[in-house]
Amino acid sequence: MESRDIRECYDFEDADAEIVAAILDTNLPNYEGGSQCSGLDCLTVVVRRIYSHTMLGPGVSEALGWTINSEEKNPILRHAWDIFGNEDQDKKETREAQQKLSSKLQAMGYSTSASFEDLCNSPLMKETFWCQDVFRLHDILLCPRTAAAINESPDEIARTSLLELDHVANPDLALKAVIDKSFGLIVRNGKEVNSRPSRPWIIRLVYQPHPEPQKRLDINGLRCLSLPFWEDDKNEPTVTYRETGRSRYCLLAVVRLRDTSVANDYVRTYSCNGANIIAEYEPPEFTSCGWSLKDSPGKYMLFYGLLPDDIEDPRRFPEVAPPQRLNESMVERIGKHQSFLMDKIKKAQQAKQVPSLESRQRAWRKVYVEEPPVEPACGPFEIVFPSTAKFDILFLGENGNFLARVRKEFLQRDFEISWFTGDNDTRVIIVGFSDNVGDEDGENLFVLLMLWRKVWDWVKRITDGEDIPLITYLDAKRSVQVSSARVVTGSHAYVVGSSL
Repeated sequence: MESRDIRECYDFEDADAEIVAAILDTNLPNYEGGSQCSGLDCLTVVVRRIYSHTMLGPGVSEALGWTINSEEKNPILRHAWDIFGNEDQDKKETREAQQKLSSKLQAMGYSTSASFEDLCNSPLMKETFWCQDVFRLHDILLCPRTAAAINESPDEIARTSLLELDHVANPDLALKAVIDKSFGLIVRNGKEVNSRPSRPWIIRLVYQPHPEPQKRLDINGLRCLSLPFWEDDKNEPTVTYRETGRSRYCLLAVVRLRDTSVANDYVRTYSCNGANIIAEYEPPEFTSCGWSLKDSPGKYMLFYGLLPDDIEDPRRFPEVAPPQRLNESMVERIGKHQSFLMDKIKKAQQAKQVPSLESRQRAWRKVYVEEPPVEPACGPFEIVFPSTAKFDILFLGENGNFLARVRKEFLQRDFEISWFTGDNDTRVIIVGFSDNVGDEDGENLFVLLMLWRKVWDWVKRITDGEDIPLITYLDAKRSVQVSSARVVTGSHAYVVGSSL
């Protein structure tokens, strides 16, 4: 059997990072006969979401230094890199992989039927994952009198990095207060220590809603949080720190923990912009949509990641994505437009076939559901090039060499970029699938969306007055794609950004 480790199938740290992120986020564990281990499956999904958010920058794994050793000790971490899938063969191979994982865990004293909470907080996860510097909430503890470093065990680091917001026991407790009381002069093991905030990649929070419905937080009350950023105050005679800002975090995943009324654990994941991630398939044993963070009694574990700089407010999406449905009026408008468009395509001055309108319509509905194209877009994955700019120079290049290079250097064989001349000699650029390529594959759909976003951004820049050829723009984007992991001064963490 060929390797099912994503890292051996794709260039996960560079050229294929976007594809790998899509697979990690949308391909869930799926078995013949269904899941019998919702806690383990939820943990696998959470770890995959953490991987997609933090581990795909160039050289990240090597820079961390602990991933290989941790995976050798903890088979869950390696299992989370499985490619998974929804085909019969995928389900069969996933079942076989899960059985091997179960045997390894049982030999270590763990049951695969254990709850998510027990597995996530197990010594195995603490010692191989949660205790790592990039996940610790606070920096190295210091003695307040001598400034000497205080050693902590992996269990202590992992345990004290887990925040708790319990509105049953403390109804008036604010999330910011929970965070801020973790720092400063605190008591640890009966002794006063100086706890300084780190800048972790991931923050974990256990949450219990208020018993009274009207006082419970909704999704937007838990969507974001922030950690203080401290610097030495050089103006003070003694060691003193002052807050100089706060690091912003967004919700990546939430698990509804099983209890006496709910037999299974359930997981839900979110993109950095706040949207509930829709998986390629959703096994009902651990991905039910029939619950909310406002449900009480209930207990939840939330996972937050650093918010990319280019995202302002991730609170505009609902807690659960609505069912995908056709926008009938949009379908009708596009249908009426189709015959007119085909007439224009026949007169197109182009060097390669225009991507199929039908496949673009299907892909558009899957991505945007009811949202019609917004100017300068004029159809599904079609965008009008500004009439005031030099199309031949910025898009085609001399004798079409720029467009030829774009197709050769930046497009996978399953995708195409083309153009046609519309009314009043307007130039319309189209991106889409090549012939005989379906839109059913989630990877294809994701790559098409990334290509569309880049072309959209380039056209907007041209409209705003920039004079940059498409080939130059894409080359610049490639040089910073899945933005290189950069060390944050004074922190143990790396920050992995996005090129989009």
